[in-house]
Amino acid sequence: MKILLLINNLGIGGAEVHTVQLSRELAKLGHQVCIVYFSKVNAFKDELISAGVRFVCVIPRPDYYKPWTFLIAEKQVSAICDQFKPDLIHSHLELADVVGQRVSLKYKIPHVITIHNTHWWKISNLPALWRILYRKHWINKGNPLFIAVSKECANILLRNLRNKSSFIKVINNGILLEDYGPSKWFQEGYFPSEITSMSIGRLDKVKGQDILIKAMKMPELSNLPIIVKFIGEGKFRKKLEKLVINKKLQSKIFFLGAQRNIPDQLRDVDIYIQPSRSEGMGISLVEALASGLPVVVTNVPSMVEVLNTEPGLGSIVQKDDPKELANAISKLIHNPNECRRQANLGMKCSQNFALQDSISKIVVVYSRACK
Repeated sequence: MKILLLINNLGIGGAEVHTVQLSRELAKLGHQVCIVYFSKVNAFKDELISAGVRFVCVIPRPDYYKPWTFLIAEKQVSAICDQFKPDLIHSHLELADVVGQRVSLKYKIPHVITIHNTHWWKISNLPALWRILYRKHWINKGNPLFIAVSKECANILLRNLRNKSSFIKVINNGILLEDYGPSKWFQEGYFPSEITSMSIGRLDKVKGQDILIKAMKMPELSNLPIIVKFIGEGKFRKKLEKLVINKKLQSKIFFLGAQRNIPDQLRDVDIYIQPSRSEGMGISLVEALASGLPVVVTNVPSMVEVLNTEPGLGSIVQKDDPKELANAISKLIHNPNECRRQANLGMKCSQNFALQDSISKIVVVYSRACK
């Protein structure tokens, strides 16, 4: 099968990593794969070349506030289709959804759309309303098949579809479990003199890093031996760095930027924290669980959905509540036995998120789309 994967960009992010992993695994299964992306950023160039996956950059990047850019992107992707002749288009993220649907309707090529997030659909202002309506207009045309990375993503998608009989399959993103090793909590008697915590995600308000910074200044944590490492880049970085300086936390909070070697990074961590205001699924949470780390997360439905696969797993706190977050972290620091219990539960839970299982389910959706 020839499969055209469309995605906004190939920077480091959950949807981007998933798309690259999907392309590699499909190539291993004997499919021909081409990735089209709408940005000059490509963090996976060498990896894709090694896997024999073709990739093409389409410029300019489509812009909801410049609708003619979608016509330009459609024309360029159409030219790629003329050459590659795909049997199926699979799009990831909002810009790719629109371009993919336009090309799908033009060529009558089956289209699969993966919904990766929930925050994108929130109407915060008139420009946001416009882009939501524009995307809804296109995904409601024709009859694409949908994959949602969580039940919460599926529920939000249902609220935005006119055709309630549309095919929607919940398929969690997966990880290569063998890449992640057990944490130091599996060493007998381990308890560090200084706790290293980590939070992974683009530096954006939706990820809630500001709440964790504020939590570090709460009485529950201010005098405890704990440091925080943030992995990720984004438009919120300068604001977060300024907040760290204002709170005088430069010796306790560190920004490591975007990283590719996440399994290695997690091996030196004691507690994983995800203070998000919204998540499509929370693949970084799954990575932390697979690494055998106790986790503290906010009560975002998709992350609770992950933890609920193993009863008693994780510390769940309210969103936007630094004091409750600080209290939950403090309890783990003072209870190494609970950390070890959570580490074991986490590794058990992670077995539900094997990449190979996700790929197998996606291929079944492809078969249905091409009937």
